[in-house]
Amino acid sequence: MDEHFAEDPNFAVICSFLDNFKHLITNSSDTVTIDDIQQFIDATEFEQTSPVVKLHLKLLRGIGFSPHGKPSCTQFSKDMIKFIEDFPERDDKLLVDLEYNYTLLPAEVKIRILKNLLEDQFQFNDSFNEKVNNDLEKRGDIRHMPAGRDRLGRTYWFMLELSGSLLLYRQLLNEITGEETWALICRFEHLNI
Repeated sequence: MDEHFAEDPNFAVICSFLDNFKHLITNSSDTVTIDDIQQFIDATEFEQTSPVVKLHLKLLRGIGFSPHGKPSCTQFSKDMIKFIEDFPERDDKLLVDLEYNYTLLPAEVKIRILKNLLEDQFQFNDSFNEKVNNDLEKRGDIRHMPAGRDRLGRTYWFMLELSGSLLLYRQLLNEITGEETWALICRFEHLNI
């Protein structure tokens, strides 16, 4: 597991979102796995047909943007700039400096952009919110329950991907700042369940 995935708490947020809500934003032909996201983040070449590119475009449409259907890398980057231009981190300036080549963005920036795009669905996508509310009525509580705690008070969480991979995260709470951090402790590949 690459360091940028294991150490970035935003990646854990992406995993949790997809685990809980992927069925509300994708259909069976658009299935996106964590492996797909990792490959997209690490990719050095842009693939128009990537399920993660399709996911980005669908999420942009859900919050009121009008991205191009099958964009080139440059057009995809320009569509993303419209979304990220108000980020305090100024990722849009970085993308312009990279001559609109999204694949050259650092992994932590791509992860942050996808996490923000997913979280914005709650605030700006009425159709998604309606589906979430209907899902809540059927399933009840949608929060994950922790797998357990250790003697130091750290909380552990399991997530199972459709591909059969099992992810184990550790959550730490900084008692001084109150900030939560997540770390991917291990990943069990392709379990036969």
